[in-house]
Amino acid sequence: MYSFALAGCGRISKNHIDALAELEKEGRAKLLACCDPVADRACAVAERTGCQAFPSIGSMLDAVRADGVGLNTIESWRFADSHPMDDEVEQANTNPPSVYGFGHLPYYRHVADVLDGTAEPLLTGREGRKSVEIIEAAYESSRTGSVVAVQGRARR
Repeated sequence: MYSFALAGCGRISKNHIDALAELEKEGRAKLLACCDPVADRACAVAERTGCQAFPSIGSMLDAVRADGVGLNTIESWRFADSHPMDDEVEQANTNPPSVYGFGHLPYYRHVADVLDGTAEPLLTGREGRKSVEIIEAAYESSRTGSVVAVQGRARR
């Protein structure tokens, strides 16, 4: 059985918790730990699932060894000027059937299959690194106001 940790215990975390609970029934995965800077949220998840609660991702990863970590870090988007669409976005479905290409439970099943060696990962580490480089370039461009080229650069 694979162990998972969950960073962020807000409203979207329920989808991950439910998917992992289903995989636990199947004997494939278990939620081992969770963390959230809002202690009540992490404690509520721990009480519901039996996992261990932590106040931060650092303390969680220092204390437990998990086979995978689910990250739910964006609680909500806030803008300086409100817009009529803000409420619509806030109420949007947080468990769409197309998340990760197919949904939370099928995604976690796929991760377990990859760990079992019976499936190929949807994304390689190299492809994931490209995404991170694009995101870093966007942040740098926003911070500096300059165009930032993305050319497979590695920053240390």
